[in-house]
Amino acid sequence: MLKRDITNELAENFINYLSKLEIEKSNNDYDKSLAIIDSAFKDIFKLGIKFFNSLSNENLIDMTSTNGKASADKCIMMAKLFEEEAKILEIQNKLDDSFYINQKSLNIFLDTYNAENDTCTLKKFFSDIPDIIDRLIEYKLPTSLEIKIRDYYTMESKFDKADNIAYEILEESNNDNQIIHETLNFYKKLLLKEDSLLIKGGITKSEIEESIRDLEIKL
Repeated sequence: MLKRDITNELAENFINYLSKLEIEKSNNDYDKSLAIIDSAFKDIFKLGIKFFNSLSNENLIDMTSTNGKASADKCIMMAKLFEEEAKILEIQNKLDDSFYINQKSLNIFLDTYNAENDTCTLKKFFSDIPDIIDRLIEYKLPTSLEIKIRDYYTMESKFDKADNIAYEILEESNNDNQIIHETLNFYKKLLLKEDSLLIKGGITKSEIEESIRDLEIKL
């Protein structure tokens, strides 16, 4: 469960960092831009950007926690700072580093979006998620992240896109038995949704039923 524990002052401070960042980016001063991101990490999380770049996703979420509960807003701050870092690294032609940092950003954004309970001050930044997906989706991603993307599209009622990701996960796994079971559960849950909602989201129940039959044959 994520909680809301940031003050308006902290939220405003974060927005001010983003405003300063935009100024330096518009001046093409990317070293100073990275320095601002580093300062934001130190101010909000007490440690610099290099430390956070080295942490796993689980450990990053833990860094936002107080008394064992992760802060949704702090998770969003961290994800947004990573997103901005990745953009700058891409401009600097550090493409591998940018790809790596974008994955961190997207993982945190998706975990937070999935758990968010309408108490976020900074929830407007969830609108960045599709853009980060677009920057990553053409490349090979960890299966765990692909599943999060698939489930995000489901939550957004973009069922055709979720279906495409589900198919890609299966192909990349060479029809691994565990992935087949996981994907089968995904389609069975999808089948429970209203016909009209599914059609609006680009898929029909007959298509879902066909996918379920195909998966059951593979078992």
